[in-house]
Parts: sequence; C-alpha cells; structure tokens
Amino acid sequence: MRVAVAWDGRAVEVGDALMCGYGWSGQLCLAYSQNGSTWGWNRIEAQQTVDSVGLTYSPDTDQIWCAFRGTRTGRVFLASSPAWEHIDTGVAALVGPGLAAAVNGAAPTDVLMVAFLDDPTSRIKVLCLDWGDARYYSGPWDTGESSHLAPAIVEWGGIPTVAYIGEDSHRVEVVQPFVGGGGVGEEDTVDFLDWGQLPPTGQSSRAAPAMAAFKGELWVAYLGEETNRIELISFAYGAAAWSQRVVTTRTSSQSPAMAVFQEALYVAYVGVDDYLEVITSADGVRWEPATWMPILVPVGTGLAMITAPAAAYGVPVN
Repeated sequence: MRVAVAWDGRAVEVGDALMCGYGWSGQLCLAYSQNGSTWGWNRIEAQQTVDSVGLTYSPDTDQIWCAFRGTRTGRVFLASSPAWEHIDTGVAALVGPGLAAAVNGAAPTDVLMVAFLDDPTSRIKVLCLDWGDARYYSGPWDTGESSHLAPAIVEWGGIPTVAYIGEDSHRVEVVQPFVGGGGVGEEDTVDFLDWGQLPPTGQSSRAAPAMAAFKGELWVAYLGEETNRIELISFAYGAAAWSQRVVTTRTSSQSPAMAVFQEALYVAYVGVDDYLEVITSADGVRWEPATWMPILVPVGTGLAMITAPAAAYGVPVN
C-alpha cells in the first residue's frame, strides 16, 4: 500500500491495480481496475499510431513501461509513466512486441526486455534496454526461432522466457537462453547468444500467446486451434512435461492477455461484439464467470496486461 492524495485533500491508501493495454484509433489506451470487476480507462497521446502493445512495471523506477509498434514506421517504440514520452528503439518489427522487466534475476541487472518479430526475417529477437535511460541497449539477440505472430516474454525464476507460435507448425513453443557462467560467490548470467526450448507443449494455435508466472509455475494462455476457446497450460521448474491443458468455456477471435492480480490469475480477451471480457481463477483450473468490460477493442489490436501500483499510473482515488 502507498498513500495518495484524493480530490478533497485526504490521504488515501492506494494498492495495486490491474491494467490492460490496447490500441484504439491508433492511440495507446490503458484500462485499469483496483478490484478486477470495475474498470476505467484513459487514452495516452502518442506521436505514433499504435497496434499491438507490451506492458511491464519497473519497481526500481516506479514506472509503467509500454512497448508498441508504430504502424507508420514499423519500428518498436517505448513510453513510460508519468510523462509517456516516446523513445524510438530503431528496430523494425512485423507485428507488435512483448515486454518484460528483469529485476535482480539472472538477467543483466535492471533491464527492460523487448521481444519482437524481426522485419524482414520473421525471427524472434530480444532487445535489452536500460530502464534508467532506454536509449542504451544491447542486442537485439536472435533466439533462432521464427513465427508470424507476436511473441510474449516474461521473467520466470530470473530467466527471460519467450512464448511464441511456430511459423510452420502453429505449435505453442517456449524458449529460454542458457544461464550459467557464475563463479564461486558470483551470480549466474544469461547468455543471450544461446537459446534452448522447454519440452514441447503439444498444443496448437493461430493467435499469439500470453504468459505469466503464477504460484511458481509458468502459465501460457492461447486460443485453441480447433476450438477458438481460451486454453491454458502450465510448467513447473525442472518438470519433464507440461500440464494437461485447461479448456475454458470462453471463445475469442483475438489473442488473450494474462496477469496475476490479488493472488489470482486473470485473462483478458476480446469477447462478444468486440468488447473486452475478463475471467479469473484462484488455481488456473477452475474459472469464474466472465466479467464484461465496457471497452471496445478494434479487430487486430493486441492486448497486454500487468499488475502495478495504482499510484504509478495515476489511477483516480475517491
């Protein structure tokens, strides 16, 4: 909890908010909720038209970061709260990027990681940026994998982890860089030149996946290729195989987004008549009925979802 100032001058405790990023009329929009059921939204002025977005939160700088693809230029841009000034990374992407933050993990200290589909090679690459000054970066690093859909990236157990749909196989795949090299008394480091796949998921999709770390396990949400329903699988560290898939009752025509909020797993997706809907689960297996959100999302717009302190974004307090 942190303290914010309400409209009448009172000191009010403000907790975390669930936030969902999307594009609307070429502008970056953020929907937010402090209870998972009542939502508001704001449009953020952008110098670039926006399609798919990635979101993350930096606790070190207390900022929400957004990566998006400028449709006029085809390049990946970054913006951060509260000013939302734009930074051109200079890398060209075929589709919108994923975004993750690394904090005190095996990855280089204090970095933003942007996963994107390289233009024109269709290779999945990862760009690492200093969130103190995102103009300084390393990479982009080639994972050796290809796709035709936007990748997702999270930090799981201190390791950058990328989920994607195979370009030819349409399989849901997950890849990580090699971690090691730390001597006695030294932390291991990530080798972005050497990537390897987690065990095959056995699942297929024709829409970009979403990913989140939940209760120590890695969770991937995707649209089932045969059902168009939102399906989920999970992977425990050191396991030989993924869990059995969980098939929800919810269908969509676009890629889902996923985040952990108030010790539960939340999945956002575009539902009936192109309005946002959210489902939630305490264990990832049993899912509550959908919550309809009065937010219209254009076809072809990617979603991203995170949990971050409400005050970092400026969520209104009463």
